[in-house]
Amino acid sequence: MSSGNQDHEDFFSDTRMSFGDHIEDLRWHLWRAVIGFIVILVLVFVFDFVGYATGTHFGIGRPMMDLITAPVEKALQDYYEQRAQKVIEESKKENNSLPANVANAQPVDIEVNSQELAEEMARRLKLPPPEKPDNDAVEYVTIQAKIKPVQVVEGIQPALLKMGPKPSVMTLTIMEAMMVYFKVAFVCGIVLGSPWLFWQIWSFVAAGLYPHEKKYVHVYGPFSLGLFVAGVLLCEFVVIPKSIAALLWFNEWLNIEPNFRLEDWLSFAIMLPLIFGVSFQLPLLMLFLERIGLTTLEMYKRYRRIAILLMALLVIIILPTNDLVNFFLLLVPMCLLYELGIILCKYTQKPNEFGIEQPDSQEMVEV
Repeated sequence: MSSGNQDHEDFFSDTRMSFGDHIEDLRWHLWRAVIGFIVILVLVFVFDFVGYATGTHFGIGRPMMDLITAPVEKALQDYYEQRAQKVIEESKKENNSLPANVANAQPVDIEVNSQELAEEMARRLKLPPPEKPDNDAVEYVTIQAKIKPVQVVEGIQPALLKMGPKPSVMTLTIMEAMMVYFKVAFVCGIVLGSPWLFWQIWSFVAAGLYPHEKKYVHVYGPFSLGLFVAGVLLCEFVVIPKSIAALLWFNEWLNIEPNFRLEDWLSFAIMLPLIFGVSFQLPLLMLFLERIGLTTLEMYKRYRRIAILLMALLVIIILPTNDLVNFFLLLVPMCLLYELGIILCKYTQKPNEFGIEQPDSQEMVEV
């Protein structure tokens, strides 16, 4: 092949560099990514402190804290309301299992204003109103009445849930709340700065890709992002609420008071959506392995049961908790995504069908 033709067919003539130049280019891309992340992280802190100083909800980290703790607070609110309602319903049944001093009416002594009591009795019995005392001294008398403790609790339960201690996660050390906030702010910085971070990574990697390989990224990149977002949203709005409700059922069954620690809950609430988002990349991983020749469509169909077993083992390893609820809530979508991967391998375009001329293997070797 002539030198002029080689330069014409050389896909990397504009980006070719030595190994040292590659290292230098990588270093500068990493520095740009780190600087961009630090700028975003500082803005997160600035917005939060401005929101705190102005008494508004303006900010990023604090609203994210509220978003992360909202599912567990709602689950605890529902848990206490259902438990109170259950006790109330049991008290209304005959031969209920509640103790007698709780279910039956109990005598209590109540002190009331004697003048007000006399006026109220006269009004109800349609008698002349009693004479008022000459002095303004208030005299109280003690009367005995009977009340049902359960009915009293039923009446004040809504007020207790609104005015009493808020059902929420708790901290066990004085530094825990601050450290958790910094972790949330760090994650917010990564999420908000991810377009810039990915752009720096892509700018470095794209220099070594052929045109048809760049085309694959442009085609499947948005699909990959959509799968990731779908996994995160499914976990945040479906899996986590169902998981908390199921786990709280065990507390009720074992008669154990639930207390969620903030740091433990944060690890659970951040890691679980991330795991779901990454796990939803399974169809694209299957398609990639099939395109490069490591697997085939027939292999995916033939070894489906083995694949389900391997996915079950993977779910056990990657889940931050060991409960069966989250296990099945992740395994079932992964099995469905496995079938989606088979459909993609069967119906998507082949590498030479994107309309881009793929370089011949001999043209990739310099002569």
